[in-house]
Amino acid sequence: MQKQDYALYVPIDAGRVEWCFLHRVEAFRARFDTESEILVGYKRYDDAVKAGRVRFANKSCFAVLSISFNEHVRTALQMAQLLDGDSQEEKTNAPIWRVFSKGAEILAAQQNAAIWAQFIEIKPDETADKKAGGSGK
Repeated sequence: MQKQDYALYVPIDAGRVEWCFLHRVEAFRARFDTESEILVGYKRYDDAVKAGRVRFANKSCFAVLSISFNEHVRTALQMAQLLDGDSQEEKTNAPIWRVFSKGAEILAAQQNAAIWAQFIEIKPDETADKKAGGSGK
């Protein structure tokens, strides 16, 4: 695998990580269960973590997939109009990558992209404890 210059970060349910690694092609086809026509990933890890904390607020943890690729893959995807790197999320204005279905199939190939997962624990909000009558200082 060559040097990876670009990454898109996708928050997913922690329980789905193993399945995503074992069924890589199907996971990309399903856009990692993001319920979207296209694969959307954040350009910055911190933005993906913030989005994951909101999306999985009722869970004890979630994962952020890091899908990294090199300049050659990015160029090929953009030339084929399968990758949009100029978009922003509507609510937060966070920069995102949008990968269209054929582009996701290209990234599903192990030689084109590497995938890592980082698990994020969601700690109970201390302010919620105080509002619920918990002890506070």
